[in-house]
Amino acid sequence: AAKIFRRWHRFSKYSGGFLNTKCSHDMDMLNQFIPGVPRYISSFGSNTIFKADRGKSVCDDACAEYKTCRFIDTNKYEFSTADVTLCPYQVESDIVDHQVVSMEFDSGITVVFSVTMHSDKGNRHVRIHGEKGSIEAQFSDQKVCLMKTGEPDVVFLPDDTKGSHGGGDKVLCEGFIDCINGGVPENQLRDGVTASIMALAADESRKSGKVIDLTVFADYMY
Repeated sequence: AAKIFRRWHRFSKYSGGFLNTKCSHDMDMLNQFIPGVPRYISSFGSNTIFKADRGKSVCDDACAEYKTCRFIDTNKYEFSTADVTLCPYQVESDIVDHQVVSMEFDSGITVVFSVTMHSDKGNRHVRIHGEKGSIEAQFSDQKVCLMKTGEPDVVFLPDDTKGSHGGGDKVLCEGFIDCINGGVPENQLRDGVTASIMALAADESRKSGKVIDLTVFADYMY
């Protein structure tokens, strides 16, 4: 969490906002799972943890909370823009540290999405409800559980979860090479573009306090 506040992502004008930076892939998946396109979006969120009332401008042992602060970072990042000397509490930023988003698709399906930077365990959870059962999945153990009413639960495990992002980077690279060699992409560009539009619309709702109608916000989608 603190790493976001130590990089250029902490300014929405550079990143498109926290949701667009860290959650656009979640929006990607929603567009792949759900028939139709998103129609209405509303959102609430703020910065309640990383406020400039604690810490010091420079993160070092001169800070009274240095020995107990959970956001100390002594790593040396070779390819990262993160400045570990910055205090995430004191640094200037305009992003949120938690946000909730409600969505309605034109197919009638509704979605509730929640994200927080300060959870004790970073993880992704997905729960899909249907008429005859539900599906649960979580990133930490890579399990997907199918729960059908009146039947035993069925658990699925992917064949290979080694590598960065739970093996996802490998699959993406393989898909990219396959496309170069004349294959057909599994994911469509429209889903990715729509994901960023959803993130931007959610931030517009959060700031304005209004429900965003995407037929107006991004009318070309329709």
